[in-house]
Order: sequence, then structure tokens, then C-alpha cells
Amino acid sequence: MPGKAWVGERTIACGLKSGAKAESASLIVDPAGCAAFWPARAGWMTIDVGNGAMTPLFVHSADRLSALRARRDRDATQMLPKTAPGAPPAERAPGSSWPWLAAWFVASVALWALERSRLGRRRDTAPPPLV
Repeated sequence: MPGKAWVGERTIACGLKSGAKAESASLIVDPAGCAAFWPARAGWMTIDVGNGAMTPLFVHSADRLSALRARRDRDATQMLPKTAPGAPPAERAPGSSWPWLAAWFVASVALWALERSRLGRRRDTAPPPLV
């Protein structure tokens, strides 16, 4: 049986037999004897495990025990594999730096040429004298 359950959150119950019910809804029990359901209301509920035995379960409202839920979700996330099974680990290799040098050089030459050209100047003014 699950330790904690919240309203509107998937809850898994194991150790069930066919014909198990939760909140008067029939559960589909897999071959391992487990079934999932989503509690609709907070409070105590009973789960009929399928052989006539009733198991109580308290369902917390969605806004209760938020720190406990966050810790549970964090632990479950950390148990996920970092990479796909059988996949080689990703290697970080820095790229070559010469394209950046070439781009800087081209931009510098273009700006220098624009500065030295007469584009944008009026034709009737003479260039300042060199003294």
C-alpha cells in the first residue's frame, strides 16, 4: 500500500488481487499485483484489496505537506539515469578558436575601410589640411 497519497495525484497500490476496488471504482490489477488510481477527495478512504480485506488510506489535500512532496519528487528525479542506457557519455570539447579570430579580423578591416572611405561626406567640403 502507498505510504502517502494526495488528491489528484497518481497513487500506486500493490499486493492487490483481481477485483480490487478503490473509492467504489474498479482497479485494473497488473500481473505483479499493482494498480494505479487518482484519489478524487481528501480524507480517509478504504481500498478493497480483492479478497474482502479492506485497507485504510488517508488522502491528503493537494496543498498539504508540500515540503514532503518536493523531497519525494527530488529523490525520484535523482534516481533517473543521467544518460540513456548503453549510450556513451557526452564529451565536451571546445571548438577551434581560429574562426573567431577570422571574424574579428574581417570586422576590423571592414570598419577601418568604412572610416577611411569618403562615404557619407559632402563633396563640397575639402578634407582638413594635414599640418
